[in-house]
Amino acid sequence: MACVSHFILIVLFFLFSHATIEHYQIKTGITLTTFDMFGFSKDGIMNLTIKYEPKNSKSLSINFCTPEEVNKEQTTFVDKACNEHKWPCEWYKELEKGEYEINKVFKEEEFYYLILLHCETETIEYDIDSVLKNPSSYLSSSHFLIPKFTLLTLGFYITVLCLWIVNWVRYCSTIKLHKFLTAILISKILHLVVIYFYWAALSQNGKVPTYLLVLYFVIEFFTFYFLLAGVMYVSYGWSVILFQLTIKQNVYINVISIVLSVLIVIFNVQESLRIYNLSNFFLSINFVLFLYIYTRETMKRLNFTIRTIPADDNVMLLKKILLMKFQRSVMSFIGFSVLWFCIGGFVLGDRKYQYEYLIFKAIVFLFFCSLLYIFRLRKEYEKIDQEFESEDEEEMFEMDTIIIENPVENDIQIAFQTKQLDDITD
Repeated sequence: MACVSHFILIVLFFLFSHATIEHYQIKTGITLTTFDMFGFSKDGIMNLTIKYEPKNSKSLSINFCTPEEVNKEQTTFVDKACNEHKWPCEWYKELEKGEYEINKVFKEEEFYYLILLHCETETIEYDIDSVLKNPSSYLSSSHFLIPKFTLLTLGFYITVLCLWIVNWVRYCSTIKLHKFLTAILISKILHLVVIYFYWAALSQNGKVPTYLLVLYFVIEFFTFYFLLAGVMYVSYGWSVILFQLTIKQNVYINVISIVLSVLIVIFNVQESLRIYNLSNFFLSINFVLFLYIYTRETMKRLNFTIRTIPADDNVMLLKKILLMKFQRSVMSFIGFSVLWFCIGGFVLGDRKYQYEYLIFKAIVFLFFCSLLYIFRLRKEYEKIDQEFESEDEEEMFEMDTIIIENPVENDIQIAFQTKQLDDITD
């Protein structure tokens, strides 16, 4: 039982879906190393070359296990293999010192985990060259449809962009918010284009060129930045009740949006490079912290903005209604996204990842559509546009000292003139 007492079970997500032709140089003291599941269709092939140079004569066993075998024996896998010499998986092979080549053709459709096991606690080193391929693609069978789903999503976004531009030209609007929404939409389309070429390269070649990875992460950063900053700008009332924000507010919005976008990109970079260590833990803590700050500040400012808009004429009433709809849309998106992130994998499982991917893309698409629909150009906007054009920037009221002209709201007016926004909302 010595090996069990020192056993540490860590699942290393060497995502075969991100590269199915790979070289791994592994140095580890972990008893059990589990590679991510790969789905083979009929006549799928696997070629592994393993170079193992142990300091003693202890063997390294290689196991190909179905998800059912892993789930059944996950708590007793090491104990059975190392102490009882009973192999939980049907297909296994013990490797001594040397270089081995393993070729396997799968006659039936099935998902397999590659599990490497050694029954001692000392550090070992081994090199693996792997090629995983299905007859028509290097992708796992759980990822076959992702390129097509990406193209489908891209088609919907392009259609929405065309409708948005037609509506924009029709009213010849100069509202800053609509320019910003257009930038968000275009960045999302560019992001989807790169995603498609990313998955297409994986499917055809088993690898992604370095330049495409760099382009993917750069565009991903700008896509998230535009979206996060845009939502936060609207929550402050920018381009709805405010012509511009203060320098302090602009800096705050941009800093938190940039930090969140960078954290998201770093997550994906680490996943792509298969970097899994203590830095992931601290990265997760920082991400949750900044996401909480972002969500709390956005909702707080949005509630405050809605609460302080006087509905004394049709234009102001329209602004209030728009922001209330925007608030419901943001809250719905956050709720559905978090819910699907938590339960999507359990509902569909790893074998149907492509459908989990499609549903999440649909949630994001509906959120984009809701934003564009809420702030779409209408005749009522002509009044709003004229309102902003007719006043100088110096005369526009700012969030720190909003002057409400309605005498019914006199108590709120006094509060605005004597207190800062943060004092009121905290």
